[in-house]
Amino acid sequence: MNREFHHLEIIRIDKKIKSGNHEFSQAVILNLFDKEGNQIEQHELAFVPATFIYEQIAAGKEIFLQNAYIETVNLSEFRAGNNLSPTALIRLPNWVTTNCVFDAGTEINFSQAIFTGTADYSGSFFLKDCNFSLSTFQTAKPNFEYTFFKSGQLNFSEIKYPEGELSFKNAIMGNGTKDFQNSHFNNGAVLFQNTNFGNGDLLFSGSHFGNGRISFKVAVCGEGRKDFNFVHFGDGDVLFERTNFGNGTVNFRSTTFGNSKKEFLNSVFGKGQINFVHTIFKNGAISFKNVEFGDGKITFKLAELGNSKKDFHFAHFGKGDIIFDRTDFGNDTLDFRAVDFGTGRLAFNRCRFGNGDISFEAAELKKSNFTINNCTFGQGFLNFQNLNFPTTDLIVINTEFQNSKISFKHSAIKKLILSECRLPSYFDLRMEKCNHLDLSDTIVEGILDIMPHDFD
Repeated sequence: MNREFHHLEIIRIDKKIKSGNHEFSQAVILNLFDKEGNQIEQHELAFVPATFIYEQIAAGKEIFLQNAYIETVNLSEFRAGNNLSPTALIRLPNWVTTNCVFDAGTEINFSQAIFTGTADYSGSFFLKDCNFSLSTFQTAKPNFEYTFFKSGQLNFSEIKYPEGELSFKNAIMGNGTKDFQNSHFNNGAVLFQNTNFGNGDLLFSGSHFGNGRISFKVAVCGEGRKDFNFVHFGDGDVLFERTNFGNGTVNFRSTTFGNSKKEFLNSVFGKGQINFVHTIFKNGAISFKNVEFGDGKITFKLAELGNSKKDFHFAHFGKGDIIFDRTDFGNDTLDFRAVDFGTGRLAFNRCRFGNGDISFEAAELKKSNFTINNCTFGQGFLNFQNLNFPTTDLIVINTEFQNSKISFKHSAIKKLILSECRLPSYFDLRMEKCNHLDLSDTIVEGILDIMPHDFD
């Protein structure tokens, strides 16, 4: 069924029709329309009353339906109708409802269900609010691929998913809060590839992922908050490649990544604050290469970036401060080459840079300050060559350099201040342009090269 429609029409008719192994006495004509009111599709579906669903559940039977209109599924109503506790767990042995349409008076409710076999909702439409909270999937592959959640008000909080793959690939969600908080995913892949989350908050706070691959590749978010606070990722790759986070705050506060690849390559952040406060990346390559950051403050305060390559090459920042405060960059390469830092303040305060080459070559920063304050640098080449800071002050205060070579060759900087620093090795200051150079209280123990030979 076409999920790109504006509104729909449901007409019930008397007609015998089969769905799966069952025959029903009524059918539904489903008409889909575009925003101009033109009909774009028509489907004939079996009408499945709520009584049929509840009878099958009460008898512990499997459900296999395709191309059906399901009047409602509400396990809260089922519990009340069968004198069960509101918190009673409902076992669903095999649940296959592919290319079905779920409707309801208020919400579609699968809360506190235990799926002991297959759980396949692929290609289905959910027309009302959807609640799977506190459910457990004991199945190899829960499948929500190509589903359409019209409401967008989804509750998947505190779900448990022991093994296998869970997929929301190519799902489309309407406007509303998508709540996956405090859920537990084990060692299978969790896939939100090409998922359209629509507008509204997207919440994964407190969730635990196992060692499988986690992919939000090419996913699209709208307006709203995106929270991955206190999330634990295992040792599988975590992929946000080409993800569009939309406008709104993005939080990875106190999140822990495993010893695997962390990929934000070519992703887009809209307007809003971005927090990687106290984020622990552990080991495994980190890529923010070619990322488009929107306007808003970005902070990596107290983050630990591990002992693998960190790549911000070609990233572009908008308006807003960029803060690295007490950040531990670990060892290995740190790459800020050709980064456009936008127009906000760029600050590295009390950071620890380990052993490995560090490059800011050809970086740009407009009408602001770049400060390095009370930081320590380890061994490796520190490359500030070809900086394009003609309207920017670069201020380095009380910083310890152990690097074998530090170079500002061919750079254009409005003002360069190196105050209370110790320069123990080769320091290349053959800059192309610098209106003001200040080495107050700095100790030069190595070579300070300030006379260009190959350019004026």
